[in-house]
Amino acid sequence: MIAVGASFAARRRRAEVVWVRRAAILPAVIWWGVVQSASAEVSGSDTVELHFGQTKLVLESKYLGAVNGVSKSSLMGKRVFDVANDTTVRVILPPSVNAVSGPPCGGTTSVLLTEGAISPRAKNPIFDGATPRKTELTGLSVLAPIRGLSDTTVYQFDSDDLKDYRGDQLVLFVSPPFVRFRAQITGDLWSDLGSNANCFLPGSEAFAIRMLKFIRDRIKSGR
Repeated sequence: MIAVGASFAARRRRAEVVWVRRAAILPAVIWWGVVQSASAEVSGSDTVELHFGQTKLVLESKYLGAVNGVSKSSLMGKRVFDVANDTTVRVILPPSVNAVSGPPCGGTTSVLLTEGAISPRAKNPIFDGATPRKTELTGLSVLAPIRGLSDTTVYQFDSDDLKDYRGDQLVLFVSPPFVRFRAQITGDLWSDLGSNANCFLPGSEAFAIRMLKFIRDRIKSGR
């Protein structure tokens, strides 16, 4: 088993940091590389094992983009990875999952996976007293008031299919022109992506359902 992430830990905050601070929301999306003009190309049919704490994810190797910033082509054909805290795994989303929009928008074609846990809503004071209000966007409500984020709009997914492993409805943080979407998938694994808000929001419900199903279907053990 290959341990990765020790050198990277000093350059990323721990996953337990409260994830709604403005500095954590944006503009990191610029270097995530999740917004591209075309679907990423993948090849191969074998698999890799990614261990996030007690969660084991078995992924077709053609969908492995990078581990801790190291591209698949430089990973020497390794098949098992012990993903340490603060290490990111970039997963390429297949065309059937990714969110592709017409010009001038690109497509959200990859997502980052990280070991650890993000702060639950129940322990986050910005949500105190916030209630959902319907919007014109399919499957999204606006949460208000949100404490301490005056220039950020928080949307909540309405679908029962879009809850985290704790049972909380998932949310989007929009600070124009960007949106950030995080989801605690298991007790040891969370996903993270950023995109252009105007391009992402209209189809975000359908995309989020497809993306989370793609990841959950590949989890073979976990808590």
